[in-house]
Amino acid sequence: MRPQARALPAYRRDIDGLRALAVVPVVLFHAGVPWIGGGFIGVDVFFVISGFLITSIIAGEMEAGTFSILKFYERRIRRIVPALVVVTAASCILAWLYFMPVELEAFGWSVAAAMLSASNFLFWRSVGYFDAGFEFSPLLHTWSLAVEEQFYVVFPLLLLALKRWQATRLKIILWSLAAVSFVISAWLAASGSSTGFYMLWPRAWELLLGSLVALGAVPAVTNARLRQLLQGLGLLLIVVPVFLYTRETPFPGVAALPPCLGAAFLIHAGGGSPSWPQRLLANPVMAGIGLISYSLYLWHWPLIVFATYATGRELDAAGIAGVIGVSTIASILTWRFVEQPFRRRKVMSANTVYRLAGAGVAACTGFGVTVALASGVPQRLPDKVRIIYDEGRVITRFAESACFIFEEVGVTVDDIREGRTCSLGVGGDLPLSFILWGDSHAAALAPGIDHAAKAANRRGLFIGHGSCPPLIGYQRSERARHVACKLTTAATLELVAAKKIPLVIMTSRWPRYVNGANYGNEGPFFNPLYPIAVDDKSEIIAERLDATLEALTAAGAKAIIMSDVPEVGYDVPYVLARAAWQNRTVDIKPRMDRVQFRQGPSLRLLEAAAKAHGARLIVPLDVLCGAQSCLVEKNGKLLYTDEDHLSVAGALSLSGLFETMFRLEHSRGGVQAP
Repeated sequence: MRPQARALPAYRRDIDGLRALAVVPVVLFHAGVPWIGGGFIGVDVFFVISGFLITSIIAGEMEAGTFSILKFYERRIRRIVPALVVVTAASCILAWLYFMPVELEAFGWSVAAAMLSASNFLFWRSVGYFDAGFEFSPLLHTWSLAVEEQFYVVFPLLLLALKRWQATRLKIILWSLAAVSFVISAWLAASGSSTGFYMLWPRAWELLLGSLVALGAVPAVTNARLRQLLQGLGLLLIVVPVFLYTRETPFPGVAALPPCLGAAFLIHAGGGSPSWPQRLLANPVMAGIGLISYSLYLWHWPLIVFATYATGRELDAAGIAGVIGVSTIASILTWRFVEQPFRRRKVMSANTVYRLAGAGVAACTGFGVTVALASGVPQRLPDKVRIIYDEGRVITRFAESACFIFEEVGVTVDDIREGRTCSLGVGGDLPLSFILWGDSHAAALAPGIDHAAKAANRRGLFIGHGSCPPLIGYQRSERARHVACKLTTAATLELVAAKKIPLVIMTSRWPRYVNGANYGNEGPFFNPLYPIAVDDKSEIIAERLDATLEALTAAGAKAIIMSDVPEVGYDVPYVLARAAWQNRTVDIKPRMDRVQFRQGPSLRLLEAAAKAHGARLIVPLDVLCGAQSCLVEKNGKLLYTDEDHLSVAGALSLSGLFETMFRLEHSRGGVQAP
C-alpha cells in the first residue's frame, strides 16, 4: 500500500501569507522593536512550511515516477544560492569597509561556513544566539539555512529508502523520528544547551511536522467549522508566543511546539473553501511580503548589524524604520532580478545556474578564507588606528606558555617546585628575594614588577596560572584546569619553604573570585534590594586566604597582597581604535563609584586578612583612579590590552608602587639585601 501524498496546489496564497507571518516577527525582533520578545519563533514556522512544501513536491514526483535527486538539488540551488551569494557578497564589501580586524576575521570564517551550509556548526561552537557577542555576526541568521540544507541532503534519500523497503510503515517511522527529535530538543532546551538551537537533530521534528502534513499522515479535516477553528487556533499559537516569549525562554524544545503546531494547523486546514484566517493570510499585502520573505530574511540582519556598527549605538525608532525600509527595497529588487530569473528554467538553464552559482560560492568562500587566514587584514587600518588596535594584541612573555600554566600547557608543577619558572628583576647569582604569584592579572602586572625589581637590584620568580588565585586548597570545580590550580598553589608553597623566599607578592582578579561573577553581572547597580553578587564566595575566599597567609608565615615569608586593577567593561584598544577609525569620540573611563561597588567586598576582605596576618596591602586604585573615574590611557599610551588586563604601559605606570614596596620591605628587613 502506497502512502497518499497530498498534492501541492499550483499556488496557495495563504501559505505566502504564512511566510509573511513568519518573517515579520523575525525582522522586528532582530531590529529590537519592544514587545516582540519572541519574534525568533518565525524561523520555526519557516521550518514547518519548508517541510510541507518540499515534501509535497518530492512525494508527488515519487508517486509519478519522475523524482530525480539531481533535479531536486538543482531546484534547491536555484532557490537558495543566488540570493544568498548576492547578500553575502554585499556583506563582504561592507565588512571590509567597516569591520575591525578581529571582526573581519570571524566574519571570514562565517562566510565560508555559510557557503558550505555549515553555519550552524560554526555558531554553535563560537557564540550563543542570544549572547552579547552575536550582534556583530552579519551571517548569524544563515544557521537556519544550514539546518534546512542538511535536512534535505538526508530526507529525500530517507524517503526513497522507506518507499522501497518500508512503504507500509513510512508514516509510523517518520512520526517516530519526529518524536525522538522533539524529545532531544526538549531535553537540550531544558539543560540550556545551544546544541538544541543550532543542530539538525533537535530541529528535525519541526521540518518533519510539515512533511507529515504533506504526506497525509494527519487525518483530513472536512468540516468547515472545524477547519476555521483550527486555522484560528493556528494564528493564536503563532502570534501569542511572539509577544509572550523572551530571550530567556528555554528554546526550542517544548516552547517551539505552539508556533510549529500553529503553522501545521494553518497549512493542514487551509486550501479548501475560504475562511477568515485564510482571507487574512491571503490578502495582497501579506502574500506580497511572503513572496519576498526569503530575500527579506537574508537582507534584514546584515543591514541591522552594519547600521548598528556604523553608528556605534542601538537603533532608535528612526533607525529601525530606516533599516526595515532599506531591507524591504533590497528584498524586492533581489526577488525580482535574482530569485525569479534563477528559478525559471526557460530564463536560465541548469548549466548556467551551476556555473554562476558555483562561481559566486567560490568567490565568497575564497574571500572569507583569505581574510580569516590574514587575521582580518589589519593592514587596511590607517596607521594611527592600527597603532591603537595593536596595543590589544601585545602578549608579554609572562602570559605565554613558557611562563604561565594554562590548562595542560606551559610550566609544570614540578617546574614550580624546583624554581624553574620565569625570572623577574636581575639575573646572575643573586639569591631569590621574592616571587610574584597569581593569575592572568598577575601576569599582566609582571612587567611593572620586573622593572621595579631591576631598579632595586632584586631577583625574583613569576608563578602564574589562568583563573587561579594564589590561595592554597582553592579549587573552583573538578575541571582539569581547576584541579591543576590546587596543585599549583601547593607546589608554590613548597618552593617558598624550600628556597626560603622572604617575600611573596600575591595578586589576582579578586572581585571575580569573591563576587562569584564577571564584571557587570553583580546585580542592578547600587540597588539595595539585590545582593552584590550572583554567587557570593567571600566566605570560602577569606578562609583560603587566611590559610595561605598562615602557611607563608610558617615558611618564614612576608606576604604583600595587591588588590585588583579597575575593570573597564570594554575591550579598550578595540573600542578606541574603532572610534578613531569612525572619527568618533568615546568615554570608556570606568566610574569610580562603579569600581568601588565592584571591588568593595574584595577590598574589605583583603584589608581584614592583611591586618590579621601582618601583611601589607597595595591598592593600585590609588594610582589609576581619580575622584570621579579611572584611567584607560595616559600620555598617549593605552593602559589596558582588553577590558581588565593591564598593558605593558599600564603595568609600568604602577612601577613606582613596586619600587616603594621593595624599598620599604628592604628597610624593614623583609627582603634580603644583595
